[in-house]
Amino acid sequence: MARESSNNCSNSSSSSSSRNREEIGEQRSIMACLADDTLLEVLRHLPTRYLLHAVALVCRRWRRLCESRLVYELVPPLWTPTYNPWGDMTEGRILKLAKQHASTLVTIQLHGLKQLNGKALEETCMELPHLHHLEVVSCPQFTVADYSRISKNLPSHLSTLVLLNLPQNGIVSNTSDISSCDDFIETLQKHCQSLQKLALDIFGSPGALDGLLQACHGLVSLNLNSNTLGWHHVGCIFQSCLSLCELSLISALLDNNDEQDTIPMNKTKVFNSNSLSETIPNSLVLLRLYKSTKQSIAWESEPGVHLLKARGQQLQQLHAHGLFNSSWYIIHTLCFNLKCLDLSHSNAQTYVLTKLEESAIVRLVQQLKKLEDLALPAATDRILFELGVHCPHLSKFFFQGHGPRLQLPAQSQVTDFGVSSLAQGCPKLHVLSLEGCDKVTITSARALAFHCRELQVLQLMGCRCWTDDAVAVLLPRLGHSLLFLDLLACPQISSAGLYRILQFIQAHGTSLRVLAISRSLFASSRSELAEMKKLVPFLDIRKGHARIDWMGFYNSRPWSYF
Repeated sequence: MARESSNNCSNSSSSSSSRNREEIGEQRSIMACLADDTLLEVLRHLPTRYLLHAVALVCRRWRRLCESRLVYELVPPLWTPTYNPWGDMTEGRILKLAKQHASTLVTIQLHGLKQLNGKALEETCMELPHLHHLEVVSCPQFTVADYSRISKNLPSHLSTLVLLNLPQNGIVSNTSDISSCDDFIETLQKHCQSLQKLALDIFGSPGALDGLLQACHGLVSLNLNSNTLGWHHVGCIFQSCLSLCELSLISALLDNNDEQDTIPMNKTKVFNSNSLSETIPNSLVLLRLYKSTKQSIAWESEPGVHLLKARGQQLQQLHAHGLFNSSWYIIHTLCFNLKCLDLSHSNAQTYVLTKLEESAIVRLVQQLKKLEDLALPAATDRILFELGVHCPHLSKFFFQGHGPRLQLPAQSQVTDFGVSSLAQGCPKLHVLSLEGCDKVTITSARALAFHCRELQVLQLMGCRCWTDDAVAVLLPRLGHSLLFLDLLACPQISSAGLYRILQFIQAHGTSLRVLAISRSLFASSRSELAEMKKLVPFLDIRKGHARIDWMGFYNSRPWSYF
């Protein structure tokens, strides 16, 4: 008994001494000299996701502060499927979390919630005194009436409002919906005059926009889907929003160049092509003018040419979805400072470039040397070579189009020569899609592994010549940078390739978050995949689909953790 008691005493003394050592270690650190309020001022500059997953693990004090006073964002996890961004979390659980952190919550992004309605969100918004950013996207239960309902309870200091939920894309037909839209816009201009970013998929009468622009003249970003707004209204937006940096407008009236067919909001001035260019603010850097949800206006039209001639040199982002047209010549001549250019398409069939189209893209690439994000309708070895020569800052590159397709795009004009040239000249690549490149082999894998050490997203869907050895070549250099690896429809990838991935993870760990493989490979490699999940619990192994749909740079979710 004495021996047991002495052992107990020694155990308790050792545990208390270790506890004291932990506390003394925290107290002796430099950050321990800071008061809670001072430390919070330092930590609040970091994203909530990073605070909870990394900073909170430093010590007990930091965990307490992070979980109780530093939850500023409620946003979907990265890399989750587009159709189900919140995973297993229900609408009720998400709104309960919002109320739980009501004292600190600043940002809410409610994306893809099938059962979310206006009444539930209205009750939640009333309990969030510090809400500055609200996004409700792809929530099918939301109606025009719900928009009006929540607008009455939005805080006056709200700076971001994104409401994109209706399938009609701004087409409001019946009289009651038009009246509800006008009431919604009128409520916004009364209660939310501090708005800086506004995105809406509904709009009633054109006259409602005039009052909104006058009340919210500090808008920095504006995204509207409406078939009632034309070129004249673009001029009114430019004239009213002197600090506007981003403008996205989708309207069939933009395909009409006759100003007589547009309905002026402010009849004191009717804008023509010349006067339109005079109103463009100096702060404008992003432009997205579409005649439908998937097709850009023709920039060679009279209003488009006047606009780009006046301010094309200041634009940094231009979104111009559509198949080949003479707009490409206008863009490379007048917009030579672009950092983001989206020329992708949503055609259901594979798009093959002609020699004329290839030459037009080559001239464009040779001129736009500051490009960081580029999307093309298709590509060839010549185009990839020119990118490697002229665009050293390229970070994201797509050339397969986007949206649903009837078949995999076969990019037979891209070979190892083109991919190797691209990798050698663009070492800053973070996102690369080689989808459908059925001629690229291990040679391309070697080039990417050697030159592109920062690569985070690699899509290889349909790369029929990509082998197990090609996967093994990637791992030693890219195993700690890759977050997303798509190996779908790669018939030469076998369980041996997955075993090599497993061996690398066992020896070195990995940063990989998503691994997409075929259903047949999933069935034949269950033991390897099960071991991967044990070693890397956060790894999402998807069979038969990747579900990170790319819908153009403007509409896509973030591709990076950093």
